[in-house]
Amino acid sequence: MDQERPRPPAARWMQPNPRPSWGSRLFLLNLIACSLIIIVAAGWVYWVEPANRARDRAERQKALAAKKYVPAATKEVRFDGMLDRVEDDVDHDKRDDEAYRYLAKYMATVDPSRLGEQARLVEYGTFMEKPGEMRGVTARLNLLFYKKPHGLVRLDRPAGSVETVTRAYLTESVGEMNKVYLVDFVDPLEDIESEAEVVLDAVFLRRVRYEAPNRQGFHQAPLFIARSVAKVQDPAKPLTQRYFGLAVVLGGGVLAFLSLITIKTWMASRSAPPSARRSPG
Repeated sequence: MDQERPRPPAARWMQPNPRPSWGSRLFLLNLIACSLIIIVAAGWVYWVEPANRARDRAERQKALAAKKYVPAATKEVRFDGMLDRVEDDVDHDKRDDEAYRYLAKYMATVDPSRLGEQARLVEYGTFMEKPGEMRGVTARLNLLFYKKPHGLVRLDRPAGSVETVTRAYLTESVGEMNKVYLVDFVDPLEDIESEAEVVLDAVFLRRVRYEAPNRQGFHQAPLFIARSVAKVQDPAKPLTQRYFGLAVVLGGGVLAFLSLITIKTWMASRSAPPSARRSPG
């Protein structure tokens, strides 16, 4: 005895005839395959490739690294005590005090090899939390060049042979703009692309205050004085430039593939004989 129950007439009437192209198994399988390809490509662009660049940058920083800063058991006297009266949390454009002029004059005459021997690796937080202890320390800065907001800034009074300085903003990462390093260069600063990797030896002077670009309050940042800077690596090209060709090829291939499957399925469904339909009732 046949146990199969016949489908109600209404259900057969609602069944599409012929079967739509998007409902075929072949179309759905290829749609899943194309989606997986796009997911893999996106994962490479947004996770794998940035991780590789971060690893390469860490290797370059290791090659240029200096000794790590170790606090002395007793308080050190640096620059003959000329920086002992420096005040922190002042305006970032303050350049008329004797300590600033003394340090600018020193940086213009010191041997760069001597700076390299004195340079130490120091965490950003140490400058911010202990500015008095770190004042006068020569630091090795492996950072990203962010911008040079102004050109040459003339000092009120020359500091030896230094009559102008150039301010630059540097950062550890473009995504961490809350960790900004302010550096005044006593030598003319060449044009450097934003996000280029640079290395320099600079002397920490003080912690300063500056107004946020959106004028929503003030921020603090360490201020350094340096002589020059060296570019280590050109900035990475934007994603739109690095992967434009890949996106065009991948998008065109997916579109062509889906179009071919759609046409093939549509032609197969048109060539199949139509199944009988019954009206309800």
